[in-house]
Amino acid sequence: MRDPKEFSDAYWDTTVMHMRLRAGLWGGDERDILAFLQASNTPAKKVTVKSVSVDLANSGLSGEAVYKSTCIACHGGDGKGAFPGTPDFTKSKGPLSKNDAELLSNMINGFQSPGSPMAMPPRGGNVSLTDADLKAVLGYMRTTFEK
Repeated sequence: MRDPKEFSDAYWDTTVMHMRLRAGLWGGDERDILAFLQASNTPAKKVTVKSVSVDLANSGLSGEAVYKSTCIACHGGDGKGAFPGTPDFTKSKGPLSKNDAELLSNMINGFQSPGSPMAMPPRGGNVSLTDADLKAVLGYMRTTFEK
């Protein structure tokens, strides 16, 4: 298995076009998938967090709705991770044991989990999500998966 960072934007363009033709994807879906895959070309920058300011405007979606439309693809409906290397939110010493500021920073800026072959892109690959949307997702994850 190759590391996704080895692939160029042109490779992802070809792959997603093939997916569009074979799976009947619409243009918007193709663009979203392409943005997500291309974001894996370079590792997420490391961020030292002191505080996170949160944009109070949100899309009007609940944290659960955002999780189920964006995060579920990699993190799974049960929060245990859909792929090897994806963090398990249900573990007591897992990612949800970290403070909100650090987790929000990871969600906003993207994050490379140790042992994961692919980085989470900023905002989970959905650039339309506001800081408030991500804060709502974090609240949903804490109430749903935290032990």
